[in-house]
Amino acid sequence: LCEQVSHPPPITALHAESKNYRLHFSLQTKIKFWGKGVEVQPIGRLTLELLRHNEVYTWNFINSCAHNVIVGKLWVEHYGNLEICNHSNKLKAHLNFKSCGWFGRDLHVVEGTVQSPTKETLCFLSGKWPEELISMPPSAAVLPSSVSSHQSREASPTYAVTNGVSDAAAHDGSGASAPLPFASSEPRPILKKGSSMQDINQDGVRLLWRAAAMPPGYDAFYGMTNFSYCLNELLAGMERKIAPTDSRLRPDIRLLEEGKTNESAAEKHRLEEKQRAARKVRERQKDQWIPRWFQESMNPYTEMKEWVYSGTYWDRQAFDTCPDIY
Repeated sequence: LCEQVSHPPPITALHAESKNYRLHFSLQTKIKFWGKGVEVQPIGRLTLELLRHNEVYTWNFINSCAHNVIVGKLWVEHYGNLEICNHSNKLKAHLNFKSCGWFGRDLHVVEGTVQSPTKETLCFLSGKWPEELISMPPSAAVLPSSVSSHQSREASPTYAVTNGVSDAAAHDGSGASAPLPFASSEPRPILKKGSSMQDINQDGVRLLWRAAAMPPGYDAFYGMTNFSYCLNELLAGMERKIAPTDSRLRPDIRLLEEGKTNESAAEKHRLEEKQRAARKVRERQKDQWIPRWFQESMNPYTEMKEWVYSGTYWDRQAFDTCPDIY
């Protein structure tokens, strides 16, 4: 469940739950236009409760930038520092989402560490966020400074992150091997000489996750995954069970899914004008907007104010008082 609880400033609240977890956050965004690209700066923290394990995690958002929004091939990158905190055992993961840079060498690269409450490094993390993430314990690595001086860094054994875990070296696109990237605040370790990458579990090196293959034709459908495809699915009879403000009922999104971009843009403009008119009516009547499904509260883990789900969405009688926004 997601609701825009404020505008302006634009603040979105989200709540998702199952028998295994609860996920919730409040997100405020700031947008900057850089001529060729649009940067989104999100403000807020996410909270994930793993109910079966009695663990709670919180982490912050990082910046995103969409390049070539006016002309050229559109592409997106994420960058910034991400801190994940386990409030049950006080472990923390520090991840650095690298900016692409001028030559694209660090495109999508993620590097970081997991640290104990005493700031002892327990393992290193590396990968690319659209592909995979790999963990390596300190015992499986040596620092480049400990490699003999006559051995060049390019000739050192390196750990692959771009072509799968079985590769012996990563490449930056020019054909030269590149060392495994890690957090800039930490020395950059490399795999011990003689270590084999054929067995992923050797020396404690683990593949934490790898992205599933994209569905056929994804590039023609806005780069959506199978999960994203399902978010706008509206089965027969479903309209009687969801709120009239449900995003699956948005006509502009439905037209966009059908490939009718011009009609979708016109419909989006109509909806925006309708919302502006409704806001002016509320201002004249001095009627303050009150969020329907969320209420402001203090998050006990982040000690920050957050919009928390009120638990009343599935009350069908509440649907009758929903505003006509479409």
